Amino acid sequence: MSHLVHFHVNQRAFGVWAAKRGLSGRGEFDPHHAMHVLLSALFGKGMLQPYRLFQQRMGPWSVYGHSAMSAEELAKNAELVGTPEMLSVIELGDMRGKPLPAEVEAGRRIGFEIRLSPTTRADGREQDAWVTRMKQAAPADGELLERPALTREEAYGAWFARRLAGAAELEVVRMTAFRQASMLRSGKRFTAPEVVLQGTLRVTDPEVFRAKYEAGVGRGKAYGFGLLLLRPADPEQPF
Repeated sequence: MSHLVHFHVNQRAFGVWAAKRGLSGRGEFDPHHAMHVLLSALFGKGMLQPYRLFQQRMGPWSVYGHSAMSAEELAKNAELVGTPEMLSVIELGDMRGKPLPAEVEAGRRIGFEIRLSPTTRADGREQDAWVTRMKQAAPADGELLERPALTREEAYGAWFARRLAGAAELEVVRMTAFRQASMLRSGKRFTAPEVVLQGTLRVTDPEVFRAKYEAGVGRGKAYGFGLLLLRPADPEQPF
């Protein structure tokens, strides 16, 4: 059984811990990379994945994530192995969780929100999925496109739809946030798109959908991407 777990993060203690671990400084702090290191140290590698870090401007930060362990089990592990500095970051006494739904029936409409980094591999490296689609659409002779340029929302929505194939179909998709984010992986810094999509999907295969829901969608699940958060569906539009 998998669980959805939530806890708060003490932002100041997080920054102090990250600095002592050499994970910040010289303008190179990536909070998602630092959170990956912290969660692995407290709960075990991959034990809270996918997850999403919410960096509220007011009040404490918070994390939602999926785990095969309950909130109580995760807290006990962290209390056993965590250092005082680590335990000052995550408020273990405030951890809450619930089992994920056992089944979602075929045809069910569900609202969603998800943070993604939509990239494709081109020329031996990762590339923004929107850039890939624009290059594919461009005429070989270099002439201007006759049709309007593909929007980022359209490109990223299509990228997400392909990764839901066999599990669900997208009915509505909106891009509610976008930026080119500076990320850190294995000591290397690079820039990649960071996108938040919202909308409504319709489940086509309950078993496949549950598997994708539990495991997360896309790459970067160890760094705060791919957690599918569910919400009420948009009202159906009359035809």
